[in-house]
Amino acid sequence: LRTVAILRPQKPPRRKLHDPDKTTHLLIVLGSGGHTAEMLSMLQGLDPRRYNHRTYLFSSGDSMSAERAQGFEAHLKNQTTTNNGSMNGSVMKFPTTQAQADAITTTTTTTSTTEEERDWYIHQVPRARKIHQSLLTTPFSSLYCLLACLRLLRAHPRGWGYPDLVLVNGPATSLILVLATLVVRYFSFLDELPVVGSSGGEKVGRRGGGGARGGEMRTIYVESWARVRKPSLSLKIIYWGRLCGRVFVQWEPLAWQGWGEYRGDLMR
Repeated sequence: LRTVAILRPQKPPRRKLHDPDKTTHLLIVLGSGGHTAEMLSMLQGLDPRRYNHRTYLFSSGDSMSAERAQGFEAHLKNQTTTNNGSMNGSVMKFPTTQAQADAITTTTTTTSTTEEERDWYIHQVPRARKIHQSLLTTPFSSLYCLLACLRLLRAHPRGWGYPDLVLVNGPATSLILVLATLVVRYFSFLDELPVVGSSGGEKVGRRGGGGARGGEMRTIYVESWARVRKPSLSLKIIYWGRLCGRVFVQWEPLAWQGWGEYRGDLMR
């Protein structure tokens, strides 16, 4: 029964009214190649006041994704400063190429804040599966990646607790992270148990982030824009396993086949 409770419902849940005073910890999974470009493109128009904590996850050996995330945040800061913190419903144009990210990062090095003052964090985990890696060794590397994802969720380096929202779009690492969120949610009842040695059986709530209660780790999967008629293997696993709370596709043929919700082209 607990497994059924944490898996994706058959029908999308009804939208809840958003509290404008509530902030959100957003966890974004980046992938080598086009996955990172698509993800940053989808994040155009992101309101940093609402998503005040942003964690970017990338795999080892994918330094380009980390650099582009830095450029993304640098441009986000510049745009927010230019608009005096007011978005006014405007859509901001973020860098989607490595050259643009490098140029923005270079121009903002003199005004960058220290790592402790930033409201964003970039985290590296081991790659789940390397290109041309043998299927015999893939389970071991995937398990290593899973343990790293669990450590991030359970003890965020910044103490931000569990993420409220996890956004993925298909790389192998995203599947591992989604599994990690399910594992943490499945055993979340352990976080409510009394702490050994505490006076009066004191409870600390969820332990994610140094004892601070974390978010609900709701997951959203967005299928790649390149998938028009045939779903990717990642989408098949996510859909058949009901692993994500919401699944979106960017082309109507996939929606007609029942692979996910269609809300138009999500890439700006």
